[in-house]
Amino acid sequence: QDPDKNEKDAFYVKTMLSELEYAQVIINDYLSLAKPHNGEMHTISLPEEIRKISDLLTSFAKQHSIDIHTLLESDISIRMNKIEFKQLMINIIKNAIESMKDTGFIVISLEERHGMAVISVKDTGVGMSNAQLELLGTPFYSLKDRGTGIGLTVCYNIVDKYKGKILVDSNIGKGTIFYIHLPMQT
Repeated sequence: QDPDKNEKDAFYVKTMLSELEYAQVIINDYLSLAKPHNGEMHTISLPEEIRKISDLLTSFAKQHSIDIHTLLESDISIRMNKIEFKQLMINIIKNAIESMKDTGFIVISLEERHGMAVISVKDTGVGMSNAQLELLGTPFYSLKDRGTGIGLTVCYNIVDKYKGKILVDSNIGKGTIFYIHLPMQT
């Protein structure tokens, strides 16, 4: 924040801060994988929590010329750790944002199917082949240049812990839909 800093120094400071932020993301992902969260369980109103997470990621999406739309008419609650739910949704939505080369949009919707809350996150990104889909959630497998492959592994572990499942439908050039199935609160 020094006003006398020259352009070259400003570039290096900006680069260092960016790299520190990236290192923190990687460290947090590894910690989540190595030591799963065993915090308090909460009743989570999905429409309310998904809107909060969507609002949180809106500025990141706008930087990539991406719009986020939510279709959350159903008032569905689940019982889960809030931190893990937030981590799950942020990872999946952030991946959706980063999957788009140019402008695009994400639609997050919610419905009930057979006693399960089903959250779908649909993007207009590059899509994936069947071979790529089969490897999703595998540690250290990533389609991103700077990805570690840990984020989705953590997501699959969280959903599995709560006896849910993640299904993915994707078409090259058309986008991807993640379906996150979590047991509803009874």
